[in-house]
Amino acid sequence: MKSFVLFAILLGLIGCRSVSEMRTRTDDIQALVIRLSASHVWRNGGCPILELPASASFERLVERVFELTSFSAGAARAVHILESRRVQIPGPLPDEYIAIRVSSDMGPMIVLLKYEVDRLGWWSRVYQTEPNQ
Repeated sequence: MKSFVLFAILLGLIGCRSVSEMRTRTDDIQALVIRLSASHVWRNGGCPILELPASASFERLVERVFELTSFSAGAARAVHILESRRVQIPGPLPDEYIAIRVSSDMGPMIVLLKYEVDRLGWWSRVYQTEPNQ
């Protein structure tokens, strides 16, 4: 009976640890938000402005951003939305963004979007992430 109880406790601890590790690995969006929050220059540099209405669907926005964005290995294809949510990025440029986690033939990525009324379009940036981060 003692060994069964010890086994059950051990199994429970291993299970909790695995769930915690899995949550950490799969929350690429939160990891990106933390990384960007620590930087004062993350919004610097070029980024495509998507000349689409504020009401554009996430699918259309993602399709358009990958039409305008390429990487050293070329353009990403077979892009599929896995998750989307609003995120607040604190720091010197605090603001709310839409973060969309996608899979592609070039690996997992996160698309950050923000509608900018003064530009009549969507500010966008694509971040590559590590698989199983």
